[in-house]
Amino acid sequence: MDITNIDGNEVIGKATESGICKVQFNGTGNKLIIGSSVRLTGVAIVFGGSNSVIEFGDGSRLRGTFVADDGCNIKIGQRTKFNKPCRLHAAEACNIAVGNDCLFANVRFRTSDSHSIIDLGTGQRINAASDIVIGNKVWVAENVYIYKGVTVGSGSVIGAGAIVVKSIPENCLAAGIPAKTLKTNISWDEKRI
Repeated sequence: MDITNIDGNEVIGKATESGICKVQFNGTGNKLIIGSSVRLTGVAIVFGGSNSVIEFGDGSRLRGTFVADDGCNIKIGQRTKFNKPCRLHAAEACNIAVGNDCLFANVRFRTSDSHSIIDLGTGQRINAASDIVIGNKVWVAENVYIYKGVTVGSGSVIGAGAIVVKSIPENCLAAGIPAKTLKTNISWDEKRI
């Protein structure tokens, strides 16, 4: 693992790596926590500021890019798998929390729009950043975007190509632009039955 600017930051644990894995610290007081039996494939980890934590749970298999700006946290649960590269970007002191036993393919997470939208009448910003929470055993298919303020309940499935801008309840199948619940009371299994 290629680590840049470790001074004033901390790396706890060690992963099994495949391909180029880089960690870039751009501030201080940051912490990267790697659980046991974590496998990283072509991962880029960027701490864009200070006082942030990125944590990978035991047995997780990850690929892609993880960005945590000032005061942000990204936590990936145990045994969660990224089958294709994903991008998680926590900004504006917001967090991304992913539960245990999840499965993702080429998913994008953003806690912030990165630019301000201003109400002309009040002069106030109307697109505040917010946390993203993914429950346990959630399957998110290819090319899905999950945005600020979204919670996806445990046991749910998000269909390919969806754009998720509102929360999805537990044990639901959701898809579309914007994503909507199509079926409730479902479960899923990694194996074809």
